[in-house]
Amino acid sequence: MWSEGSWMLPNLCMAAVTLAIQSLGLPILEPVPLTAPPNSARLGPAVAVSGDTVVVGSYSEPSACAGVNCIPSTVGTLLSSGAAYVFVRQGNGWALQAYLKASNPGQDDIFGSAIAISGDTLVIGAEREASAATGINGNQLDNSAPQAGAAYVFVRVGGTWSQQAYLKASNTLTFTNFGRAVAISGDTIVIGAHMERSNATGVNGNQLDTSMLQSGAAYVFERTGSVWAQTAYLKASNTNAGDNFGDSVAVDADTIVVGARLEDSAATGVNGNGADNSLTDSGAAYVFKRQGSVWSGPDYLKPSNPSDTSYFGDEVGISRDSIVIGSPFHPGAGGGFAGAAYVFVRSTGTWSEQGYLTPAISDGYDRFGHSVSITGDRVLVGTPFPGGTASGIDGIPISGAARFSGAAYEFNRVGQSWVQMHYIKSTSNQTNGRFGSHVRTAEDTGVVLAVGEEAATYAGAVHVIDFDTRTSAFCSGDGTATACPCGNVGLAGHGCATSLSAGGAELRGAGVARLSFDSLQLVASGLGGGAGIFIQGSSTQAGGAGLPFGDGLLCVAGGITRLAIQFPTGGSARYPAQALVDVPLSVLGAVSAGTTRFYQFWHRDNAPFCTPSTFNLTNGLTVPWGI
Repeated sequence: MWSEGSWMLPNLCMAAVTLAIQSLGLPILEPVPLTAPPNSARLGPAVAVSGDTVVVGSYSEPSACAGVNCIPSTVGTLLSSGAAYVFVRQGNGWALQAYLKASNPGQDDIFGSAIAISGDTLVIGAEREASAATGINGNQLDNSAPQAGAAYVFVRVGGTWSQQAYLKASNTLTFTNFGRAVAISGDTIVIGAHMERSNATGVNGNQLDTSMLQSGAAYVFERTGSVWAQTAYLKASNTNAGDNFGDSVAVDADTIVVGARLEDSAATGVNGNGADNSLTDSGAAYVFKRQGSVWSGPDYLKPSNPSDTSYFGDEVGISRDSIVIGSPFHPGAGGGFAGAAYVFVRSTGTWSEQGYLTPAISDGYDRFGHSVSITGDRVLVGTPFPGGTASGIDGIPISGAARFSGAAYEFNRVGQSWVQMHYIKSTSNQTNGRFGSHVRTAEDTGVVLAVGEEAATYAGAVHVIDFDTRTSAFCSGDGTATACPCGNVGLAGHGCATSLSAGGAELRGAGVARLSFDSLQLVASGLGGGAGIFIQGSSTQAGGAGLPFGDGLLCVAGGITRLAIQFPTGGSARYPAQALVDVPLSVLGAVSAGTTRFYQFWHRDNAPFCTPSTFNLTNGLTVPWGI
């Protein structure tokens, strides 16, 4: 079923937007393409997502107008000056909220070549911008430094965007490409300049020795109130010419990851010998940590199986204590450039490799890992070059047709292992569509760019994927709600501690809670082997704080429904356990559209713990049910 509509911003004559909405009837994932405004240049190469906002770059966009929601038809053209488009979710659809241009557009600046968003703050790179300014809000009009590069910060108040800052390097030089990569987390921005040429190493070294061509750098900016300042200058621990440190960057809270895809060492693992340059362009990644206001590091990450020209570090992503790193030219088991992605995790301050991700099927030339993103226990990997006749979700990846149509893969972490969950193709599956050119995730939403998709009114498309329901935990046993019965405090978002799990058992949701297509699955983990019961309530106990009950907290109230008895396997239980056998939750719980229900798992404790009851409960889970 397809439906179409169009939106036009006031006075935005050139940039009317067409939006196509797909309802595929496929499990868990529902791609929704956002199409580019007609008469504009091709979308890409970057996308970003935060909550219900998606931002798409168009670095070849040719308008000469400047600022937010300017009018392209009133000015001339500046080829490849670039633009970005902000879309927001409205009900089950998406609408254009803003059309962004640089405050100083210039020909071939490619504004929009890199994008990152965190809440209501957006940073956009223009790696070929030419001003000789340094620092914050300098002179934008002195174009005497070709391809020095710049980045622009925009903020949203209500539904209105405005430019807040114009960022330049502290050591602006020609052809350093500041803005090649950008990342943001809260009030911290990281900008990569992969062609920067100082000989410095580590944090805040000497920027003035320019003897190491194309070694690369990254710059950290932090905001106080509404004022931005550069707070750190980052270099590799083993700076070498041509390494391209800063080609990719990522940040989450107090941790920064910087990729150097052309680094040459043969080291493996973490903090190995970075001076052995015997594997050309094998690639590396570097991790910096902030304590207080001081940045330190880096830790030096290499894969367990490095190889020549594998470009490890071509893309990086971070979510709390987990990092994903793309290596799109890694040869894989069959040679060629099949590609791979690697997950590293941090425990007590130490990093180690946890996962080596490859597609279930590859023809050896897919460049899996061309783009990567991680949020929590989910990794999304883009691979824009495979063909195949499949379209949509979980089709059969038969090659030999639709060459370079592209694909994306979703992996989930189960315990300490990573499992491929879904194989994702564009529903149009066009030859040269290159679906998977860029991917990003946030919360339960993913975006996948297909730079080559063509239609009558656009070039390029972004597919928005709702991975699973926007569930939320409540009634936690971590002390933020009602106190656990005997001080048996658990982790945030979990229940009270049990005899088997000091962190307490956890209940979470996976799938889509919609009456039109219900794939919601309740997943309880941290359990013993005894029987338990999934329960549904129409309201909450004590306003969501819960009441002491057995060894835990009873969170749900109102009309309570016993959904299913389950015997956990490997410490976890699910309902529905078998999608084609078990009744969907919406049917079993007799829910209606637009209502919210509350879920919990009651389970046996493995042994008497803190009361004679020997039973406990997970946290509560809030589920809003849609149409």
